[in-house]
Parts: sequence; C-alpha cells; structure tokens
Amino acid sequence: MRKLTILIAIASLFASCKKEFDLDLNAQNKNLLVVEGMITDQNEPQVIELTRTVSYLKQVKAQAVENATVVVNVDNQVVPFTQKEPGRYFAPDGFIGQVGKTYNLTITVDGQVYKASSKMNPAQVMDAASTKTHEFNADYFEIRLTFTDNPEKGDYILFKYARNGQMIDTLDKWSTYSDKLTNGKNFEDIMAFGDVEGSVGDNITVYSYSISKEYHDFISAAENATSEPLPFFPPPGSAITGNITNGAVGFFQASAVRKVSTKLKK
Repeated sequence: MRKLTILIAIASLFASCKKEFDLDLNAQNKNLLVVEGMITDQNEPQVIELTRTVSYLKQVKAQAVENATVVVNVDNQVVPFTQKEPGRYFAPDGFIGQVGKTYNLTITVDGQVYKASSKMNPAQVMDAASTKTHEFNADYFEIRLTFTDNPEKGDYILFKYARNGQMIDTLDKWSTYSDKLTNGKNFEDIMAFGDVEGSVGDNITVYSYSISKEYHDFISAAENATSEPLPFFPPPGSAITGNITNGAVGFFQASAVRKVSTKLKK
C-alpha cells in the first residue's frame, strides 16, 4: 500500500498513524469467523462476505460461511441480508447508505453472535485526476489528484483505482490519507499512486472512500502482513483483528464514495 504523498516539504504529514490490534497468534489453527463488509452511498450491491480462517501454513482458500443470519440496523430499521452466493450476503435491492447514519451489523452463525458498528462520514470530492510516466521508472505510470480536504477535521480517506473497469484491489495498490495536519487544505496534482501498470490510453477511475480512523489503522497494520485482497488471515507475527466482536477478524465499514476518471498518458 502506498501512502498518499505530497511532493513538497510536508510529505511527512501523510505518514500513517499505526496501531497494533490484539490477536492471539495461537489462533493460526482456529476456525475464526472473518468478516468483510462495506455499506456505501452508491446504487450498487451492498455485500457482507463471511469466511472461516484456516491455518496460514496450509495455504488454502478460506472456507465460505453459509446459513448465517446477517442483519444491519439503522435508525431502528432492520435490514436483512440474504445469501445469494456461498458466503456472500446481499442487502435488498435499492438499499443505499446515507452520510451521517450509523450502521450496526449483527451476524448469527453456529450459535454465536458477532457485532460491529460504523458511521458513514462525508465523502471526499476529487476535482481532477491526471497521469504521467513514472519519474524514475518508465515502465510504470503515476496517478495524480487535485482536491480540497473537507473542512471537517478528522477525515480519513481510502483511495483505490480501476483500470479499464477492473478494480485493482490489493492492499499494496491502495493509498490512504489523513487530514490530521492538513485539514481544509487544497492539494494540486499530488501523487496518489506511483507504480501503476498499463498502456497509454487505458481508462483509469480513482475512487475515494470515507473511512473511520479505526479502518485507516486496520489497513496500515494489514499492510505489513499481506498484499492479498481482503478477507485474509494474517501470517505469523501479525497483530490484526478489526472491529468485529466475539473474537472474529475483519472489518465492517460504512463509506461515502466519489470517483473521477482519466486516461494513462506519457
């Protein structure tokens, strides 16, 4: 994962605030529940994915968790999620998250109850995106952004990008931003991604996700453990759990999303 950097003297302002999450390393062989869930303000499928951990040394695909009861409560409204694919639970058609709302997740499976909560913070609007050949390696491209930080202090943003409609969704290709020392500032043409593969003319779409400080710290910790797409079970030496109760690992996040598009150019 690349930290969003400003190519001026304040580059250090974008250093991540790292936090260690407690995880019993003896759990390597336990059948833990792994939760990957996100509610967004977009008209798109809202999905909660459930799997079980396996020993890291086995190097096998995580097992999908079926026949769970998954609900999200918001404003005293209970929204049931229905399993449509193995381990993947979908909200009813038309369910869209709203900024300012708090979403409370409850999962019941095998007689155990797991909970998490997340408030959807305001979106980060991006004014423009541009690209150019990487300054030091012509085999790669840079993606650069122009935006003004939201005036509310305490913004945490996750940036991802898609190339030709395909999301590049591994931790080492994500960028995070915190306005801890840059609240409300305007940023012109700063590098968000510096090792982008592709060809001139490829379509690039950059997405910004408003996230909590806890998810920001979770991503930072996960950076040191794996470059695989979530959900994952961290390798030996990791200390990552997330915001799920009752000993589960993973994260449930409510995010407002915005996007901006460009093309790869030299």
